[in-house]
Amino acid sequence: MSGIEAGIERKVSAYLLSEYGIQHVKLGKNGWPDQEYLLGKGKSIYVEFKCPGEEPTAIQRQRLDWLCNNGYACGWADSFVDAVAMVLQEFNRVHKNTPQDHIYQEVDNGC
Repeated sequence: MSGIEAGIERKVSAYLLSEYGIQHVKLGKNGWPDQEYLLGKGKSIYVEFKCPGEEPTAIQRQRLDWLCNNGYACGWADSFVDAVAMVLQEFNRVHKNTPQDHIYQEVDNGC
């Protein structure tokens, strides 16, 4: 993981914890998403962090596909804004019981 990618991940995790009380677990196993965010009500979302402009590797895509196909909320982001938006969308879905329509959503992240 590059310093830029790690910096985005740290900032997202710190922000979600301080502003929303969302705990996180660093996974650290090759090919699996970088973080699991614990959303409450027994739900979580897995997030793969990438440097701006980069995309998941083939093995990371396989893991994200597996998670998605097995009912887990997951996705990837290459910016602070996109990662926070993805986690908060799932957080709001969990706490408002709205449909899960964004699992493994690829976003045009821009910079």
